[in-house]
Amino acid sequence: MEAVRIMDAFIGRPGVFLPRVILVDSMGNHLGTTNRTWLPTFEKSRKAELLDYELTGTDMPLTNPPEQEEELENAYRGSRLFRFSPDDPQG
Repeated sequence: MEAVRIMDAFIGRPGVFLPRVILVDSMGNHLGTTNRTWLPTFEKSRKAELLDYELTGTDMPLTNPPEQEEELENAYRGSRLFRFSPDDPQG
């Protein structure tokens, strides 16, 4: 592959650049990935459901937790995870 040769020359040593190809079927379903373990299959909404978290309006990851400490603490105290933690006063 020409891209591998070019990147090896750019990086200065061979074998560092390993292109990854995501294989999908005609419907867009993930079949496999080269040079990597399987991609995660959970969607953000499924993860949030499993962890009992609420999604933000933008579905973006939290980037600055200290600015949202009170909101995060309230969300945690309302989650099922809190009910099983040593922090739960009723626990």
